[in-house]
This record gives sequence, C-alpha cells and structure tokens, in this order.
Amino acid sequence: MHALVDGDEIIYRAGFSSERNIYYAVDGDMFHRYRYKKEADDSGYEKIITRKEIDSEEIAIANLINVVHTYLSGFDYDDYTIYLGKGANFRDDIATIQPYKGDREESKKPVHYSLLKDYLVSKYIIEYTEGMESDDGMSIAQWTRWCQGNKRGSCIVTQDKDLNMVPGWHHNPVKNEKFFIEEDEAMKTFYKQMLTGDSTDNIPGMFKLTGNKATAKIKNKIDKMDDEIDMYNLVLTCYEGDVNMVEEIGNLLWMKKEKDKPYTPGERHYGVYDS
Repeated sequence: MHALVDGDEIIYRAGFSSERNIYYAVDGDMFHRYRYKKEADDSGYEKIITRKEIDSEEIAIANLINVVHTYLSGFDYDDYTIYLGKGANFRDDIATIQPYKGDREESKKPVHYSLLKDYLVSKYIIEYTEGMESDDGMSIAQWTRWCQGNKRGSCIVTQDKDLNMVPGWHHNPVKNEKFFIEEDEAMKTFYKQMLTGDSTDNIPGMFKLTGNKATAKIKNKIDKMDDEIDMYNLVLTCYEGDVNMVEEIGNLLWMKKEKDKPYTPGERHYGVYDS
C-alpha cells in the first residue's frame, strides 16, 4: 500500500512543537517562570510578561524526523509520497464571498518553517502540487487508483477530516486510527460539508449566507439519500436556489479528483470512473 502523506501538516506540527510561549510573573526584581498562562494569571502577580521560547535548529529537525516516522509507522506501507503545496492556491481566485483562509495570519507560520521544509525536501520523496494544496495532490492520487479499480492501493495519511470526502483508506496519525471510507459515505460527507462550510478555512456555510442553520435534521436527509443529484438539489434549495453561491462553496471545499476538473453544480462527481 502506498502512503499519501500531508507534508504541509508535517512541517507545521514539527515547527510548532519546537516553540512555545513562556510566561513570567514579575515580583519586584524577581521573575517567576510559568509554562502556562493560567498558572501565571493565578500566581497573584499583576505584571505578566510573555516570551517565545524557540528550540535550536537541531531539535526542530529531530522533531520533524520524529513526526515523519509517526506518519509512516504503524501500518505496512510499501512506499510513500509526501505532498507539498506550491505557488498560489486556485481557491484564492475563486473566493468572492469572503477571502479564502482570510482570517489566518502569515505570522502563524513556525519560526523554523523554511528550515524544516528544506530538510523535508532534501531527505524524503516529495511531490509538489502546483497551484493547489497538498490535500488536492493526495486526493487526486487516491482517486486515480480508485477509478482504476485499485481501491485499496493507497492510504491518505493526515489528521485533516476534509479529506474524508475521498473514498479509500485513511490513516489519522495523531489518533493512530486507520479506516476505510466507501464512496457513498465520502459523497455524503462532501454534501453535508457544503451545508456547514468550513470556519477553519473561512468558507461560509448556510448560517453565514442564509441565516438558517445546517441542523442535524437537514444533514440527516442527506444520510438517507443514495443519489448525488438528490443531494445537490437539497443543498441548492438550502441556499435558496443560488447556483453561483453553491458553485463557489463547492469548489472551495472540493478536494480535487482530477487536476483540471472543477466541482460543477448538478453533475455527478462520485460513481463516475472517467479519470
């Protein structure tokens, strides 16, 4: 089995594990050091100073190697590919309702980000996903095998639940859980996501756009459906018939099945083996 690994996720996990905020409570000329802000706040001292503690480059690289090992161990993979996004993300251009990932700050990158990315590229098998995210590269690779009839030939390795809209094997390395998603389950996951949006990526859902909540009752209707067009029509109704809105949200959420093929409202994207 071929492991399809989220390299961007690896870099961020290793990078942020190599830095931390340390809190100092000031007591005259004395400084009391605390690992957690709550401890400092509960110390009784009024002045609290926050400092960022950064591990050395050697420790950061050791953390990266450990994260890679965690992602590739635990299951019998014959081979692997680590995916990294490269260049501008096409979603930035199609997001008109609100900026894609617009509430994220560039400063949220780990201090050792460039160092860790360079090391990952130099030591491991890497595939860049030009103009897309690493998630898209993993999705395309898994869909390709699936549509060729090799449904158990690869496994998506990430803790990101967004890729649960892709059928096949999945491995959450953080929880050390491996599970298989059938195509009908993946399809339902996608169309329910269309109702809720994704606050992490600043993708609006029903409530943001229509004022109506994507309640369990509405999502349960999708669970009871078998046909993709019925699911699409329900989503379209929930968005008050606005096809353009559904198309934008769909393409922001959709993990690519083929590099140059977008999500198209009203078409079948599951159960169609034309890749």
